[in-house]
Amino acid sequence: MGAPLTWLAVAVLVAVAGCGDSVTDSPRSARSARLPLARIHMGVACPQPSSIRCDRVGLAVWLPKRAGRLEASIAGRALTLRWRASVDAAAYGITKYGRVDYYEGFLQPAGLIDGPLRVRPERGRYHWTGRHPVSARVRLVAHYAEGRSAHRTLSVGLAAGWG
Repeated sequence: MGAPLTWLAVAVLVAVAGCGDSVTDSPRSARSARLPLARIHMGVACPQPSSIRCDRVGLAVWLPKRAGRLEASIAGRALTLRWRASVDAAAYGITKYGRVDYYEGFLQPAGLIDGPLRVRPERGRYHWTGRHPVSARVRLVAHYAEGRSAHRTLSVGLAAGWG
């Protein structure tokens, strides 16, 4: 008779612990959702082609819905994304949406030479064409009206060029 009672006690404790977690998460879940993303691009943004000397990376994000504020981080380092325009999605090869909102920002220093986005130069210390791919974890948090937010974390490949 002791064994069934022990299993019942364990089951009750697990159920109570599970309820506690869901109660803690529910306010956040109601106010935060997965961010819908139309397109994202991350690339080296130095004035000279194939150069990493300026140690600058650009991040471009196209969202199907305009956010009041869009926060981002690349490899754990924060950068500011600014809204630039609402654009025709088809012009960017995005077929799922009619119009999208375009945001961009820059991270400098980005750590292309000796940091989290370290690339393997190909000819000389500052020449990189993308032959040896690099990717980084990018986190996006969009803030909307009434305090709602949406987030997304994904691995994004670094392109050798920005434009």
